[in-house]
Amino acid sequence: MKGPLTVLVVDDNAEFRAGLKRLLQAEPLVGQILEAEDGLRAVETASRAPVDVVLMDINMPRMDGLSATAQLTQVSPAYVIMVSVEHERDYFRRAMQVGARDFLVKPFQAEELHAALERAMASRRRASLRGGRPGRAVLFTSFQGGAGCTSLVAWLARLAASRRNEVVAVDLDIRLGNLSWYLGVETSASWAQVWVEEGDAVERLAEAAVRVDDCLRLVPAPTTLEQLADLERGGFEEEYGQAAARVLDAARGLGRLVLGDAGHALGETAPAAMHSADQILVVATPEVPAIHRLARGLELLTGHMGLPAHKVAVVLNRCDEPGGIAPRQLQEELGREFLALLPADYRLAAEACNLGRSVHQIRGRSRLTRSLISLLDAVMDGAVPPRAS
Repeated sequence: MKGPLTVLVVDDNAEFRAGLKRLLQAEPLVGQILEAEDGLRAVETASRAPVDVVLMDINMPRMDGLSATAQLTQVSPAYVIMVSVEHERDYFRRAMQVGARDFLVKPFQAEELHAALERAMASRRRASLRGGRPGRAVLFTSFQGGAGCTSLVAWLARLAASRRNEVVAVDLDIRLGNLSWYLGVETSASWAQVWVEEGDAVERLAEAAVRVDDCLRLVPAPTTLEQLADLERGGFEEEYGQAAARVLDAARGLGRLVLGDAGHALGETAPAAMHSADQILVVATPEVPAIHRLARGLELLTGHMGLPAHKVAVVLNRCDEPGGIAPRQLQEELGREFLALLPADYRLAAEACNLGRSVHQIRGRSRLTRSLISLLDAVMDGAVPPRAS
């Protein structure tokens, strides 16, 4: 992944393409320069040849830049920079939603182009360190309050980091988000700026992320009134699901494993963040009301939202709770096996939460710790539980 960048210029205006090529030829970061006169040709070119950066116009015949970016990012890891005129700046957010990483407004100077190419080069270096692969994103959610989503994200994040994995914990629950407290971190940072500001989302997310330890970073939720006001100005109220998806995608550029805590705010994060994640873990507890909500929620995810059944797994927390329904009976009623069964250990869980640590750091040989280790192994391997017989 070393060497100069291969850049694809996509614009239906031949004169603009020629001018942009002249700028790129003077760039020390750029090697080969390719051209395409519309979005359809851009997708064809990027699918045939390795491309590092795409400078993509928005309004073009046959296929516009937004549609082309959505398709191109499925066939190429290229860093897409949208290029458009001032009055089309409203397209910026839509472009990021379909996979663009940066934005340049015409007419731009050589210095602005160089800065965007430097961000693209930095993104390529990060991908090279990960073997060219984006991080695996796992989203935790629940259909009930108090199921334990946040504590599980915090504990698994610390456990994965203790194995020298680069881990990013992302708090996507803006209503009740308190993942920072479970990790023992106090911060005023948040991912709000990633949604509101322009530029490379991964770079800005890296600035917002808080280093918890050598291998673990936290991206806090925007919970202050000022941060929420910024998001509302950026179209937050209508598009929070898109914002959460974009943040989750950007976090893939920062670590091998991304753990997102959506809490039980399913209506706010769906559907974009759910579709963006590699796996969705639904956390439940073994009481009758919780299981009824779980059954309806799973039908919503795989039916109404159209998520593949293999992408959604269930973690049964506090599975041996006194008075709770036996896990085997629950699996038979739901027609699926659980990815993990986590025993109840209220004293250990409370101590871990109060100290901002993981249960494995307090009692490494407890049943709960052993169960968490098995769950982490399954998450890292992308394991899918078989359907119950």
